[in-house]
Amino acid sequence: MNDSFGREIQLVKDELGRQSQDWAVEANHLIFHAANALEAYVNKNHLKYGVSQRGIAILHLLVENDGKLPQKRLTRLLNRTKQAVTSALANLEKRHLVVREEGGRDHRRRSVRITEEGLKIAQECLPLRKQFYLTFMSSVSREEGQQLSAVLNKLSKKVIAGMK
Repeated sequence: MNDSFGREIQLVKDELGRQSQDWAVEANHLIFHAANALEAYVNKNHLKYGVSQRGIAILHLLVENDGKLPQKRLTRLLNRTKQAVTSALANLEKRHLVVREEGGRDHRRRSVRITEEGLKIAQECLPLRKQFYLTFMSSVSREEGQQLSAVLNKLSKKVIAGMK
């Protein structure tokens, strides 16, 4: 590594250090860390079903919507990219948990439908869902949980508004 590049690395490192002392940066890191920890915990506990947290979320959304949703709406409800949802759906489809159906005159509109096997997995995972939430929130009081929900909701709205 040449000296000039090494100095550039040090400059960026120094700026990262300065930013890390800011409470807003620290709060953002903690939010991401908590979200990643929760997702890892959920995924670990769903291993025996062979379905990720995102896959379970898709199955539960389908159940909540009478078993079928347009793929575009599913993407919006999950607040994920089209590619991320398509990948999750491909995995669910391989396991015969969902079926994608073409619709409309031009066959471009796709709907996703839960299968009987998908419904069975969604049912089996319901007790885990409640357990995850209780485990994750057990270290805070009800009042703190409500405050956290309000703050996270406020932050989400700000971020979503900035994406439009």
